[in-house]
Amino acid sequence: LKYPGIRASTQQSWKILLMDLNEEDPTVLELGITGSKFDVSSFNPHGISTFTDE
Repeated sequence: LKYPGIRASTQQSWKILLMDLNEEDPTVLELGITGSKFDVSSFNPHGISTFTDE
């Protein structure tokens, strides 16, 4: 987490991983992020969120 006063690791390679726990044998998939407006230097994933499109 990038926050003033807290040291952040600049060597860490951050990723968002997906896993469907409804599957019998779930596998981990890396979420690919694309787009010309995506700034990897300010990418700061944290916390856990879910989204279900029904």
